[in-house]
Amino acid sequence: MNPRKNSSTLPFLDVIFNTLLIVSAVTIAAAIVQNTASVETKARYIIEMKWDKGSKNDVDLYVMDPQEKIVFFNQPGIGLMHLERDDRGSASDTKKLPDGSIMEFLWNDEHVYLRGVMPGEYVVNVHLYEKEDDGDAPVHVVLRENVEGTIVTRIEKDLLLRDKGDEKTAFRFTLDIEGSIINTNDLFKRIAIKARGY
Repeated sequence: MNPRKNSSTLPFLDVIFNTLLIVSAVTIAAAIVQNTASVETKARYIIEMKWDKGSKNDVDLYVMDPQEKIVFFNQPGIGLMHLERDDRGSASDTKKLPDGSIMEFLWNDEHVYLRGVMPGEYVVNVHLYEKEDDGDAPVHVVLRENVEGTIVTRIEKDLLLRDKGDEKTAFRFTLDIEGSIINTNDLFKRIAIKARGY
């Protein structure tokens, strides 16, 4: 074996191997970015509900689709709808970290994502599940549309919930076959009791 010949091929093999590693890393990174982008842009409509930062009140978001399926804390995913999480006010504001320290999340909000378009009317309600604060419980509800990656606000509504069990319709909206909003109103429709089987 010629040691000179063998030593001249080692740098070449190193270059090939390193190039392969770089191409693989770039391919994996591109796939991760692409998957992240597709997850972020998958929802056509986003319904947001927010209430006072640091509030002890437990407010719940309910959304009924045209087939009268209801997404809420006890049924976080049904049909094309998905509730991101059940925020229980200050009861869910602290998390214990692995090192034993406590992290606080004082924002109170819930989000429902419509992952696709089903034509017909949607009803968006808020329900005061537990009342711990004094006075009225102000709630802000927003309907946002994802228009080719740009989030556009379509409806905003402020409501006051007064007593435990109080339920109000924030808004109703109707989608056509293309997913465009063709009608809105705020006529009350009770859905929390129906959703929970009372």
